[in-house]
Amino acid sequence: MPRRVLPVDQLFKNLYDYFTKEKNNLGPLMPVTQVRARVVDALKISESTLKRVLKRTQQKDVEQVVSESEKVSSNEQDVQQLVRVNECAETNTSKETNKTKAYKKRTKLKTTDLPESIKCSVQDVIYYMYFRKQHVTLSMLLLELKVREVIDISCSSLRLLLFNIGLKYLKDNNRRALCEKPAVVQQRRMFLRKIRKLEAEDYNFVYLDETWIFSRGGCKRSWQNND
Repeated sequence: MPRRVLPVDQLFKNLYDYFTKEKNNLGPLMPVTQVRARVVDALKISESTLKRVLKRTQQKDVEQVVSESEKVSSNEQDVQQLVRVNECAETNTSKETNKTKAYKKRTKLKTTDLPESIKCSVQDVIYYMYFRKQHVTLSMLLLELKVREVIDISCSSLRLLLFNIGLKYLKDNNRRALCEKPAVVQQRRMFLRKIRKLEAEDYNFVYLDETWIFSRGGCKRSWQNND
């Protein structure tokens, strides 16, 4: 025989009638300590039905508590994982900051990022040494730079600096070196004055395309730029 289930409206009606009776009785119809008996009498249901409903609701409560605890545990794991990620990020940031600080602590400048004033000073020293008719080598130039307190570096660093400035250690052009000698410049001026004077007197000239340079008229190699 199937179980008879009362509709919700009927349950509400039974509960309302029971409270109305208690109102008319000016007190509870049954002792308040008998909870299950009062519920059965008020709702007009059997005690087995009440036990079954209570058991089912208790299971749902337990499942809800377990589900909430699992959610809390999952949230705690997410929070812990997020904390670990933040700690790793802070550690990496700290390492990068320390590296940056370590790089900033470099006291000696590299030859590739020297100020332009130092580069110009090195060039001026080279030109001055050539002006004094000195054969400029790395060791002589390095000694001159240290004496003038321009820069104090090694020979290899000085070589890199000269290449960075644009200077190269090349073979000298003897013709160019000879043409720049003061005595040759003076003779060239005298020659041009004489030519102009003879041109004014209507002389005819024959030019020979021939140039002779004394082989020992200049140095073998020197520091030269593109100019």
